Amino acid sequence: ARPATAAATVTVVSRIGGLLDELKARAGPGSPLATVAFKVVPPEALAAGDAAALADLAAAAIVLADPPAIAPYLDRCPALRWLHSTYAGPCWPNTRSQAPRLP
Repeated sequence: ARPATAAATVTVVSRIGGLLDELKARAGPGSPLATVAFKVVPPEALAAGDAAALADLAAAAIVLADPPAIAPYLDRCPALRWLHSTYAGPCWPNTRSQAPRLP
């Protein structure tokens, strides 16, 4: 029997409206995002020094973030293995015409 694929968790730190909804919509069966769980850490919570938000960020291995929202906290991310900038644009596996239209 083939072992089940472990779900990855992507921590999202962004002010882009609709981003999380679009990611979840694309996480359907057969999608590369199908096994991904998303955890939101609001930039406002980080700026306020919220202990839970800072702990979530410290435990994050994969982060999708707005550069200005994450830059001040990179030294607090000891588990970070991959950081993807929301400013880099989408990396959708489908054609360009199927890419989401984010605000």
